[in-house]
Amino acid sequence: MRNKKPIIMAIIAALALSAIALIVLNQNSLDGTFSVENITIIRSGMMGNFSVYVATTTPQQTRGYMYQKAIGDCDGLKGCIGMIFVFPGQSTECFWMENTIMPLRQSWISNNGVVGLVYNATPYSTNSICSAGRMVLETLQNFSISPGDEVIMHSIGT
Repeated sequence: MRNKKPIIMAIIAALALSAIALIVLNQNSLDGTFSVENITIIRSGMMGNFSVYVATTTPQQTRGYMYQKAIGDCDGLKGCIGMIFVFPGQSTECFWMENTIMPLRQSWISNNGVVGLVYNATPYSTNSICSAGRMVLETLQNFSISPGDEVIMHSIGT
């Protein structure tokens, strides 16, 4: 009679690897986890319309772009530029890049939609960067946004 223990162990190992793969794949997908909205950015009198993932809950804001290899496609909407973190009101908000692979530009936006601090964050950095804002927009570092630009997010009235 053959020992079935190695076969059973191999099956268990294969199932465990499959479960881990599913978890990793789900971590690398933003679609369905975040809502998506259109925003308008006004710069030097020029307007541009873009789509962004929206992080409003603590779990969404804690996760952000951690473990992501790309900005995403905003559930298939054109012009996806990143993620906007929306807070209940103007407050000092701190951001870091722990477990974040992509170099991101972080832009703090006031209650009236004006961009204040713009910071190019370093992947995997645990240094906290803090500034006052109602929202923080994360984009790739090559996205052009500057202090004084205006961000209009229609759902919250800015």
